[in-house]
Amino acid sequence: MADDLGFPELDPRPDEEAWEAYLTFAAPILGSDDALGLENDQLIALEEELGTQLPFEIGLLLVMGVPPTDGWWRWHSDAAERLAAWNDLIGASLGVSADDLVAAPKLLPLFEDYAVPVEPATGREATESNPILHLGDDGVTVAGLDLADWLHKQFDIPLPWWPENEPRTFPFWSEITPSP
Repeated sequence: MADDLGFPELDPRPDEEAWEAYLTFAAPILGSDDALGLENDQLIALEEELGTQLPFEIGLLLVMGVPPTDGWWRWHSDAAERLAAWNDLIGASLGVSADDLVAAPKLLPLFEDYAVPVEPATGREATESNPILHLGDDGVTVAGLDLADWLHKQFDIPLPWWPENEPRTFPFWSEITPSP
């Protein structure tokens, strides 16, 4: 679709090439090492366990390798057991039942108690640029509007050039808010 002057409407979200350039820039600052990254078969196994494809930038982060420091979730093996342990942890932390977690949009933990929804937000068709959520004892908060925003806030990685994402909502997760 074009405007009255004939200019096409452009999607301001970053594309795969922009995410790759940004994560290539961020990797040495984070201390990431691609030797620690997931192999394609490991990424496929993780996605099969989740029952969905990961947002592009999250899959790329995992393939490029998360830092070897404590706190980062490693997905090289045992995805089913690790996801079950995560669900037990957040279920107890948030006081929600296992049935509620099974029905909720799936999350993939990235670092400590920070996770990304791996399903589209309400009213969205794609998962790219999903927010990073913090799941704490007092509820769920948005820690970053997308991966880049979270890396900036959590690890002081400079922000990329693309426009800020609009807040997104997810059934269940967006309803668990911190207590006043």
